[in-house]
Amino acid sequence: MDVLRDRIITRMACRSAIKAGQQLHLEEMRILIRDIAHARLGFTCPHGRPVVLSMSEEELEKYFKRR
Repeated sequence: MDVLRDRIITRMACRSAIKAGQQLHLEEMRILIRDIAHARLGFTCPHGRPVVLSMSEEELEKYFKRR
């Protein structure tokens, strides 16, 4: 029963998740970051993909071709 419940919850979470390329308003971004920071489940989606990455300022500049 717990396995079925977990599968249903996981599917619901995926379907309601923000998708790649989806536009968000600034306030929606702030709320999302706040919610992720307070999440008890860690920093991965139900499939194990990271939702937060850490990089240095230099790496960020390289990514956006500013260096």
